[in-house]
Amino acid sequence: MFFLMMPTTRTLAPPPAPVITSASDALAVVLNERGHVDPDHIAEVLHRDVDDVIGELGETIFRDPSNGSWQMSDAYLSGAVRSSAPVSRPATRSIGSFLAVSTMTGL
Repeated sequence: MFFLMMPTTRTLAPPPAPVITSASDALAVVLNERGHVDPDHIAEVLHRDVDDVIGELGETIFRDPSNGSWQMSDAYLSGAVRSSAPVSRPATRSIGSFLAVSTMTGL
């Protein structure tokens, strides 16, 4: 006769909690948890002000002028760049984000 034994003890340990020491670390954790850039949650994880977090992340994140959402700069600058440039040019005058537009117009 054949019996199947089921394990009675846990064989895999849960993953260790991430060590978060910078805004970049918190950004990676938030992207893993939420799937998108969320400066409010990053600031909450770090117990810091949202403006400080945005300043520390600098050019890593970018506010999409067409819908106001925060995105990773490399993701925003890939894809339909030629269609993004006309929207981004006027936005740089009001929010001061010149890097993305200068990168896009260098085509």
